[in-house]
Amino acid sequence: MTTAALAVTATLATLWGAAPAAAALPPVPPQGVKMIGSSPYGHAYVVNDVAAHPAHAWYAAGPGSTDSTGYVDYVIRTGTGRYTVWLPGLGANGVAVITEANGAYCGVTAVRAIEDRDVPGTDVEVACFSTGSLTLTASPTLGGTPAGVAANATFALTYAHLGLTAPGQPPPPPGAPSAYLRATRPTAPFYQPDLAFQYNATGARNTVERVGTGEYLVRLPGLDARAGAATVTAFGPGNHRCTARDHAGSGGLVVVACRTPDGVPTDAPFALLRDGTTAG
Repeated sequence: MTTAALAVTATLATLWGAAPAAAALPPVPPQGVKMIGSSPYGHAYVVNDVAAHPAHAWYAAGPGSTDSTGYVDYVIRTGTGRYTVWLPGLGANGVAVITEANGAYCGVTAVRAIEDRDVPGTDVEVACFSTGSLTLTASPTLGGTPAGVAANATFALTYAHLGLTAPGQPPPPPGAPSAYLRATRPTAPFYQPDLAFQYNATGARNTVERVGTGEYLVRLPGLDARAGAATVTAFGPGNHRCTARDHAGSGGLVVVACRTPDGVPTDAPFALLRDGTTAG
């Protein structure tokens, strides 16, 4: 692990407490075939359509799931509100976001490279929590369901790991996002996320600016107003919630808001992925 990666890990541990060690998982069903000429780059859309599937048993991703590698993705529930998504064939330097969640809010707690299965790939660990009456402006009502408690949920996860695209080179493959990043320095006034964990289809470098407690302005240079929706997900340990609050009237600007389960602004790490087209 690099010095920069160690520093990020230490920062997150200080903010949220040490991340729990990855529990031993049962063997995942083998893919049965290895794709010829496969690459660690690509993207996947995984549907977890069973909230309370029997724990500690792998099951194939639900209807509507797709993976550019051609492999079959799997999900396992490791405890109440805890899931691991297995993405065979995809590298671990990508970004995962939760694009849908039913009756809960879900965050990505870890992304891990896996080398000891029949096909190398990536595990994405997901934690889901009850919403209570959580909003971005109000706390749960007295006597209501508490927010921030571990809860089983169905959800959809989008993952992308793409190589850097320089200006003038071929565009990203169909269905791929136009930009993504992991924002792991929640108290930094302004920074450029680690180049290993960000992507912009124009070849530009994305940046994050902290404009207030739990409020961030993300700049995605080169994306025009046709750029699609931005999806933001809390990243790392903790039960905070982060959302794309506003696109600031431009394809290249996204306002991100992070809150505690009680709706209080809090500085927190997040992951962002944006669909759509690039300028030009």
